[in-house]
Amino acid sequence: MLLPTQSAVQQILSRYKEEKNKELYLKYLKLAAETGIIEAQHNLGCEYYEGKIVTKDEVKALAWFMHAAANGYVESKVSIG
Repeated sequence: MLLPTQSAVQQILSRYKEEKNKELYLKYLKLAAETGIIEAQHNLGCEYYEGKIVTKDEVKALAWFMHAAANGYVESKVSIG
């Protein structure tokens, strides 16, 4: 299976977010996070923490922040504290 580049995924996610298509944005954000794109992992953590698009869930937020931090994403390390 051919996976898109991180840049391509970010462009797709930006488009869906700008169009306010929450369902597709969340679907592809989760897919990107699950395939190991660290910025998507961090952003999914933010979505769970903020609770604007999904039901607020600090446990899931922390789990995604920890995934991204373990992969070297500095902002997630700061979010964890």
